[in-house]
Amino acid sequence: MQNIGECMRESGQLDSAYHYLDGALKLARQGGITSYTAYLLSSLGNIYTEKKLYEKALAYKKASLNYSEKRNTIYSCYYSIGKLYGNLHKLDSALLFAEMALASTDLYVECGANWLIYTLYVKKQDYKKACTYNERYLLLRDSIEQVYQPQKLAKVEALYNKERLISKQNQQMHTARSRQDFLLICFLCACLAIGIVYVIMFQIISKHKLRNKEIQKLLQKNESLLLSDKQEMEKKDIALQTIQKQLEENHLLIDSLTETIQTLENDNLSQLEIYKQQQEEANIEQSKLLKEKETILKQKEELISNKDILLRQKDTQLQSILEKNGKLEQRILLSIKEKEELERQRSVLSQELDANVKAQKQLSLDWESLRLQQEEQLRKEQEVAGELKQKSRMYEAWIQKLIHQDEFLLNLSDNRQQLYPLNFNKDVFYEHFSSVFPGFVEYLFIQYKLDERELLICCLVKLGVKTGKIATILNLAPDTITKQKAEIKEKYFNVSEKQSLDRFLEKLLW
Repeated sequence: MQNIGECMRESGQLDSAYHYLDGALKLARQGGITSYTAYLLSSLGNIYTEKKLYEKALAYKKASLNYSEKRNTIYSCYYSIGKLYGNLHKLDSALLFAEMALASTDLYVECGANWLIYTLYVKKQDYKKACTYNERYLLLRDSIEQVYQPQKLAKVEALYNKERLISKQNQQMHTARSRQDFLLICFLCACLAIGIVYVIMFQIISKHKLRNKEIQKLLQKNESLLLSDKQEMEKKDIALQTIQKQLEENHLLIDSLTETIQTLENDNLSQLEIYKQQQEEANIEQSKLLKEKETILKQKEELISNKDILLRQKDTQLQSILEKNGKLEQRILLSIKEKEELERQRSVLSQELDANVKAQKQLSLDWESLRLQQEEQLRKEQEVAGELKQKSRMYEAWIQKLIHQDEFLLNLSDNRQQLYPLNFNKDVFYEHFSSVFPGFVEYLFIQYKLDERELLICCLVKLGVKTGKIATILNLAPDTITKQKAEIKEKYFNVSEKQSLDRFLEKLLW
């Protein structure tokens, strides 16, 4: 399970790696294997470090100290804990553990601790101490490249041994005081923040309540206004209906009066015809009917006077009816104007609605065209991605073919085959490696200024050699190689947090 977890971690599948390593840790604790437990706890801490979850990583690293038996492993844990404190911006704690890691006999751990202390003093703006630790880092790096120079190491140890003990004592006292002050300040700040948050929340809630009340009042006012407007409209509709009924009645009355006038005129005409007949008869019997003529004339005058009276009465009735009609017409005109205003507002609203519908249709058309363009672009990108995948597969197959043709590289890349440091020759390796990956070594050296050790690790990773075998070739612990790979990725390459160094170098073009 440990090997599966390490493979998952190197391939960038951190969650799966955590699952397998956690299972291996449970088995190791059940079996009581302390050294194996310490290594697994440290590996789990490395996974959380790559995930940027520094608090959990710190807990696992501290837990691994309780199971560590070898001094070099303990100092390596000190270095990792110091680096995690640096990532959490706890510079004093980071300096404390980094200085504890300086006592390691492993030059790589000591070199990394000096580099960490240098970066911490730069953050604290103590550039004098930063320069001293940078010089020590450079001396240790040169000594590592020249494969151990005991004289220089003795001089370096003599220079900073005394300073380290004094600074360690001062640092412990300072950290104890700063922790107490920090806890007290945190407690006071938390109380103050809780009080401020409570007051702010109370004010916000009260403001929201007032706003809700105002909004409810406005809604009630609007509802009452709407109801009053509705009632007025209903009243106006009723008044309009009554006016229309009155107009209809007036029209009927006018029609009846005109009929009566017509009948009277017809009667007058008939009477005039009768009178003519009587006058003709009177002309024949003029002498006989003079008296009758006078009576008829009197009757005629009476009828004419009656007719005038009736006509005057009809005129007065018509005048009153016309006045009523004028008033009704004025009311009707006012109601028609109000109705026209309502119709105009309705037409404006309908025009706005039509404009909104047209705009919505245009937006839907634009969205549909944009969607089609995106689908076409996605299809082209998928075609290009397919071609690139096919070319990358052909390139990988060609590389694997070249590696299989080279027996030296084939044996080296075969992680199942055991290899010893004495059987490894760097010059022979670079000669065979350059035949398969021409220009890769020169590109890394010129572009990123890697030292010899870092360059060799990158070449072995590019070839596909696993961490355990790289550790065997360089005669180091696998955990040290993992840290070295993480430092190379962080120091030289601008790689995302989720992508591993193996994956980056596998896809690197030069």
